[in-house]
Amino acid sequence: MPKLRVEDKCDITIHKRVKNVPNPQNIYHEIIDILINRCSIGKNDINEEFYEHEKTEDSEKVHIELTANKVLDKHSKLVIDIEINITMKPVNKKDIKFIGDVEIEVEGFVRTEYPQDTAIQKSLLWNTLRGFYEKTLYSDVREDMMKLCNKVMRKLKKNLDAYFNLLPKV
Repeated sequence: MPKLRVEDKCDITIHKRVKNVPNPQNIYHEIIDILINRCSIGKNDINEEFYEHEKTEDSEKVHIELTANKVLDKHSKLVIDIEINITMKPVNKKDIKFIGDVEIEVEGFVRTEYPQDTAIQKSLLWNTLRGFYEKTLYSDVREDMMKLCNKVMRKLKKNLDAYFNLLPKV
């Protein structure tokens, strides 16, 4: 079904690079935990879109892309796209299996999709009425959605920072 999509990017984006992280493979599960327990996104609303694991003799590279969705109303949802790149090398320490570098990029969007199934929904009059509705009645709702988007992104950033700050220094 074709849909008309309106998408606004959150003001806050996350670009994080951390070097010499002990057990960097754990960041995947930590991000999932933060999304579920601190950002109130359902486990079934988090999808692994892409996973690639490349192993060589002396190192491993992992690339993961996740998308988290939080339904806001009938046509709108909060979408969080997360890209994780990990480069790690095995080590022989008691509690540490790998040491590596982690790069995380996160973008958030408020996405509204209007159906375009019927001839009426595709008409110029319908689009004019929808535009009027968005500008007059829905603009305050959309503004609140953008505030929620930024709030979720701040929580995610704060919790990622806290996670990396608690890791032992290597």
